Amino acid sequence: MADLIRLPIRLIRLDFQPEENLIQETVEEFTALLRGGHSFPPITVYFDGEIYWLFDGFHRLRASRKLRRRTIEAEVVLGTYADMDAEWKKGLEAVKADLRAWAETEAAKARVK
Repeated sequence: MADLIRLPIRLIRLDFQPEENLIQETVEEFTALLRGGHSFPPITVYFDGEIYWLFDGFHRLRASRKLRRRTIEAEVVLGTYADMDAEWKKGLEAVKADLRAWAETEAAKARVK
């Protein structure tokens, strides 16, 4: 079960996704929305008892950093970096399966025409 806390941003490790993978337009949009008072769902971090590993919310965290915010609302999942990596891979496989199913449906539609 995950806990929801206000987490100091300085404690969050970003090793899981390089910053160059961020979409700058999304960061800018999120920054403007935060500046305007919009709130976002919490980010998700894995905590191994020592380190908070960012799992989901890279754009939200970057936007918060741009605004020099010190804390961010976070869902904390107890687990290691390896646990987080395994969960990410499981999610990636689910996305691939969804895409395969979509492609098969579209191919079947094309054959019917």
